[in-house]
Amino acid sequence: MKFYFLFFISLVYIPLIFSQSDAEDILFLKIQELEEEIAILRSELESQSYQIKKLQQDSLDTNHTKSNQTPLKRQEQDSAFKFEGLNDQRSLEEVYDSAIKNLNNQKFLISYEEFEYIVQNSDDTDKVPLSAFWMAEISLNSNNLEDALFHYLFITTSYPEHWRVPLAHKKIGDIYSLQEKTSEAENKYRFVVSEYPSSPAASLALQILENME
Repeated sequence: MKFYFLFFISLVYIPLIFSQSDAEDILFLKIQELEEEIAILRSELESQSYQIKKLQQDSLDTNHTKSNQTPLKRQEQDSAFKFEGLNDQRSLEEVYDSAIKNLNNQKFLISYEEFEYIVQNSDDTDKVPLSAFWMAEISLNSNNLEDALFHYLFITTSYPEHWRVPLAHKKIGDIYSLQEKTSEAENKYRFVVSEYPSSPAASLALQILENME
């Protein structure tokens, strides 16, 4: 009789145990999904914030420049062409190669200025984001976090399909971490892992997340 009673109890409680376990697993997955969605939304807000600030700054710079020019000077500037050498692909390569060479030789200021020249005067969809990336790296190396963040955001916002974007996002997470914005950093790392799972940047971000736990 005791045996039948225990058997009956087991039939009642075992499904309840499994049901509770399944419910907890589902809840855990839902929480993970929500965290990933929050990370994506935060990234989109970062991009929008960057675009707004850039538009505001461009507007201020334009108004300031024009207010300090005569009508003749203004007309000359508006009709000016970009440096002709950068219309030639070989010249662009030469400027970029020189910047990389100076970067390797630790001539950071000269290198930064050459990369900046490319960003400001070229529309090359590979060299411009690469130049911006190296500008960000130089700034990060010198602990100029705001300038580094600006250029990483420029890459992720203006060239979202470029192959450097996953690492740029990860670097943004690094900057947040250096600024002791732990929550923002964690969300950014999760975003990298979620959106670029097969990238080296995702592997680095995952290691950092594991160390943060």
